[in-house]
Amino acid sequence: MSAREFVDTNILIYAFDRTAGEKRTLAATRKLAMPSADAARQVERLGRWVVHRPAFEDVLSATELHQLRRMSYWDAMVLTSALKLGCPVLRSEDFSDGQLWGPVVVRNPFTPARRTPR
Repeated sequence: MSAREFVDTNILIYAFDRTAGEKRTLAATRKLAMPSADAARQVERLGRWVVHRPAFEDVLSATELHQLRRMSYWDAMVLTSALKLGCPVLRSEDFSDGQLWGPVVVRNPFTPARRTPR
């Protein structure tokens, strides 16, 4: 079994947002106009993902990170969640690709070096 990766929900939104242009192309694995069986498999697959529900302590940790590192609160919450779940990889466009945050490395799927050739 491979290690968990934390995915910023923006990446998922782009996969299904018809107005997201190239980000949709890069984030999506198939178009929304898919047969119902494919849609059901997609929902089933996403249903197996672990969702982090921040506890009070996580909110305080994110607030502290926000203040100390001068990052947006929401970016701090995403990073706090990745750390809390023990994910070695954080997939997000809101940090620099390759940036290290303790044991977590950021991978920005929209960075040209990360793009998969078509």
